[in-house]
Amino acid sequence: MVISRNRVELLRACLQSVEASLERERLQLIVVDNGSSDGAAQVDGEFPEAQFIRLPKNFGLTKAMNLGWRAANSEYVLFLHDDTRVAPDAIGQLASALDANSDAAAVCPLLVNDAGKPAPQLGSLPPAGEWRAAGGAVEVER
Repeated sequence: MVISRNRVELLRACLQSVEASLERERLQLIVVDNGSSDGAAQVDGEFPEAQFIRLPKNFGLTKAMNLGWRAANSEYVLFLHDDTRVAPDAIGQLASALDANSDAAAVCPLLVNDAGKPAPQLGSLPPAGEWRAAGGAVEVER
């Protein structure tokens, strides 16, 4: 699921990367447009396999994510911002990590910048306690 607002070119690049994913036919792609006024409504013709939810105004990120999540009809949901690009095998690797770890409730990819370096984080993870490290890193460009 991709959340977007007034960043049509970034949205287009994000959707192109998801469309290039391995086993794309198994993915349900939902785009929640959070009240854009920049022509994002015309992007749906370029991505006929995607489901577009157009909100009449900006309801904020959390509400947009919840509306998209309710529309999802899949075992797993991946939340993406419109400025994200995914590697072709990233979504499958994330799903495989969940399949292999029945006690896991969520997985998070390694976010990298255009140079392939880890993107700066807002804080330290885990915030408290110990987390079990993933079996392998999955990179998602951002």
